[in-house]
Amino acid sequence: AATLRERPGLVTDESGRPLARARLQVVGPDRTGLAYTDSEGRFRVRAAFNESGALTASAAGFIAATQQVSGRVEEPVVFQLRQSDTPLPDIERFRAVCCPSDLFTHDGR
Repeated sequence: AATLRERPGLVTDESGRPLARARLQVVGPDRTGLAYTDSEGRFRVRAAFNESGALTASAAGFIAATQQVSGRVEEPVVFQLRQSDTPLPDIERFRAVCCPSDLFTHDGR
């Protein structure tokens, strides 16, 4: 089993304002996970030390962005999403208790 390291993260818009309830999906070699940012745009993801996974952040009205993440470094994972020219419907409502996953940890708020 791969060793996982927890990394903090933040999702903001172009002006640096936090995006609450942005959707995060991580896809690794042998695991996937789904989570949402808190009211201040923060999240925590557990990443494998010796392999990288694709972490995608998306929010209604913004262009999704993807980064490769691993547990090798400890810096926060920061996404700055650009607004989309075409408005996107917000088809996913945030669920307070979301998606059990070994790759995201939650404050339980």
